Formats: sequence, structure tokens, C-alpha cells
Amino acid sequence: MESKGSGGVCPRGKRDRAACVPISSPPVPPGGAWRKPWPAATIVRQVDRETIARNLRRRQAQEALEFEQERERVLEEQLELLIGEKESARIDEAAFARMDPADADIVREHFRPADWDSGEDDFFGFERDDLLDDDELAEPVDPHEEELARLNEELADCRRRQQAFRRYLEALGS
Repeated sequence: MESKGSGGVCPRGKRDRAACVPISSPPVPPGGAWRKPWPAATIVRQVDRETIARNLRRRQAQEALEFEQERERVLEEQLELLIGEKESARIDEAAFARMDPADADIVREHFRPADWDSGEDDFFGFERDDLLDDDELAEPVDPHEEELARLNEELADCRRRQQAFRRYLEALGS
């Protein structure tokens, strides 16, 4: 029930203005006195900001190091596949020469896919010679060697970045 002119709510049936609590005022806490809430800066000041920042950077550097380590593993696998592709024919022929021809045929079939035809250079309906004009190239380019060089550069960069992140973690005092 609302008291006339008080602008607040009064307990049941009481018309005494002193008993009415204005709607806009919050309840009084136990102990009766209001205290100002602590500002956030006061709370954070009590926690060591440098430790927080150092832990954040340590975590970020560790994540970057783990990424570079995974990148190194992938690059090494790519190098292995590329070198294997380039050198496998020579190695296979040397091994097949020392084997029984029937055994060599079994191994040859295992390494060669069923749809592979060694007689054609068909590349999505184009002959490989149609894709590159030999007159444009002064000297023949071995795509395997170019890719090997690129992968080795990537691998060197990856290892250098790992070294930098390890040194950063050491400097942080991990």
C-alpha cells in the first residue's frame, strides 16, 4: 500500500512516513554504513602486473615455438617426399638389378599405382611440353631442385625462428 505524498512503499497498513522506504534507495547493509566499492585498479595493483604480462608473453612464445616445431616437422616430411620422388627410380633400379625378376615385379607393382602409365606425359589434357616453352628458358630448370631449395630455405627460417623463441623464453626466466 502506498502512502500519499511519500513517493515510496510503506509496509502493510502503516501510514507513518518514517516507516516508509523510498523506492529509489537501496536496502541498508548489515552494520548500517555504506562503503564505496574498491576500484578495479586497486584490485589489480595488488596482483603483480609484471607477472601477469610475463606469463602472457611466455604462453604466447611457447605457442609460437610449438607452431614452428610442427611447421619444421611438416617441412621435413615434404623434403623427404620430394627427395624420395626424385631419387627413388635410381635406387629402385639398382635394387631390382640384385633381385629375382619375379620379386622385383611384385615390388615395382606395389610402388606404382594401378592407373599410372609411364608412357604418357598427360597433364589435365595438356602435354607437359605445351605448358612450358623451352625457348623461354635459357637453361633447363629442374622443378625438384627449385622445390628443394625453397623447402630448405623455409626449413632454415623455421629453425631460426625456433631458436629466437627459445632464447626469448630463456630471457623471460622460464
